[in-house]
Amino acid sequence: EIYTTLLFTGGNEIRSLCYKNINDFLNEFAEIKIEWTVNNKNEVVRKTVMKNFRSLDALQRIIQNYIDKVDAEDAHINRPQKETHVIKIEMTTLQKKIYDSQIIRLSEATGLDVIFSAMNTMRMCLISPTLVKDKSIKVPDLSQFVLASPKMLLVCDCVINIYKEKTDCGQIIYLPRGVKEFAAVKQYLIKKQIPEEAIGMMNSATTESRKGKITKAFNNPVDPLKILIGSETISEGVDLNGNSLVLYNCMLGWNPTEPVQVEGRLWRQGNRQKKVHIVYPLMYNSLDSLIYQKHDEKASRIDAIWEYVRVHSFQPRLSPVKIAT
Repeated sequence: EIYTTLLFTGGNEIRSLCYKNINDFLNEFAEIKIEWTVNNKNEVVRKTVMKNFRSLDALQRIIQNYIDKVDAEDAHINRPQKETHVIKIEMTTLQKKIYDSQIIRLSEATGLDVIFSAMNTMRMCLISPTLVKDKSIKVPDLSQFVLASPKMLLVCDCVINIYKEKTDCGQIIYLPRGVKEFAAVKQYLIKKQIPEEAIGMMNSATTESRKGKITKAFNNPVDPLKILIGSETISEGVDLNGNSLVLYNCMLGWNPTEPVQVEGRLWRQGNRQKKVHIVYPLMYNSLDSLIYQKHDEKASRIDAIWEYVRVHSFQPRLSPVKIAT
């Protein structure tokens, strides 16, 4: 992506620097390895993975010769302050049993389909053991979706406590699961004295018309609907920034851009709140923590590109391209 952008802004000048193709560029600036990864078809495959930058100072000097990165503050975009909370939670005895059984399954796996199946079971278990489909292990039925899960209990209880103090502030539970799981969360909240009209649900089955009505109500501080349970369908194209205070991300996706997109639902201009809170409940010693760490590593590499002070002796020969972020 960096190389393509430089070609677009620098063209022949970039090629004249001996970076005639992407391989020249990678050999100079990228530390790459072959690793097992998950592709866009949810398949585990071996792939060339970018691990780190080489000669970062030199790369930064080339970048700043053509590109001037503009942050939200520089572009005078007034958005709330963001505070991220990473909460570590212990697994239940049942979750540990399920998790350990999948580790054994992984160690004995001979095919990629088994590997991915075991990893997917681990992830479902970390949301709630009620989602696990394993005939050898007895799990609670879906009505216990929240009660059987320390993660969902923490999220729901936080939602309840904040709602009782600030009934006009929006709260988003990001849960990439289906209608049945949403209904279980909603029923738990209702049993804890949260009014039914305060809770909305949005998933792939929600029509565009219905999405519009839910969004309008959620963003209106005087409307009672202030708790939204949403699937991947809310990660893009849905503005939930009317008066939103907290986002709870209950399941990290494989793609590191997904949580960034989800955060953007409330961390954006127009939100009446001066500060928004992003909550990541992670289970100890699990795929939760590993995926979060991988996302953090990739985000750090992106941030590292822009961590420089403009070198006055290396002035742009062309007008820099402004990129708003």
